[in-house]
Amino acid sequence: MDDVLQSLSECTIFKDIPRDIISNKVIPLGRVKNFTKGEYIFHFQDVIRDLIIVISGIVHSIYIYENGNYTVLDSAEKGEIVGVDLIFTKSNISPYQSINATDTKIFFIKKSYIYGENSPLQEFQNNIYKKMLTLIANDNIRKRYRLIILSQKGLRDRISTYLSMQSIKHQSRSIKIPFSRSELASFLCVNRSSLSHELSLMKQDGLIDFHKNSFTLLNLSVFPIGNVIYP
Repeated sequence: MDDVLQSLSECTIFKDIPRDIISNKVIPLGRVKNFTKGEYIFHFQDVIRDLIIVISGIVHSIYIYENGNYTVLDSAEKGEIVGVDLIFTKSNISPYQSINATDTKIFFIKKSYIYGENSPLQEFQNNIYKKMLTLIANDNIRKRYRLIILSQKGLRDRISTYLSMQSIKHQSRSIKIPFSRSELASFLCVNRSSLSHELSLMKQDGLIDFHKNSFTLLNLSVFPIGNVIYP
């Protein structure tokens, strides 16, 4: 269970809570489940009453259309909460699906155990509330970032804006994104073949280097927010 303790300690809402409290009071109240790539954690219109925390792997939030096509809305990695935007809604009904992009290990714990009258973490309640508010605010900002990306008319502009934002997030010119080529195309709302072709052209032009889902930004001057990228 060392990996569970480590990942929960890295989760925003538990960061200021002593590890022994997490080990003795939080972990025993939850359950751990392993998923294989392609399995769903929850489906469209499922009622979500648990906090869902990624211990290892990558989880995508997607919306599937009637014709079978889908759009990748967001992703969650180690220490992050899946569907944080659902926790405080009145109905807790999900408007999207959550699917495992890789083999994953997930920690589930009822939200009433984290905050509420019967929570064993009463002394940390105010801090947890503040952390949850921060998570929801950050989730809202990520959605605004995606709107900014999708508002770019050209394919290269969408790619450049996304990679710039990822570089700032990771404070590095070299980044590993949580999407395969097909998933990135879905996230950017573009054709996969067109995306692959444009990435190859950007590499030829000396703007980026990449291998699978690892990218390096080479010429920062051409990126929309390159002037604030950390070295």
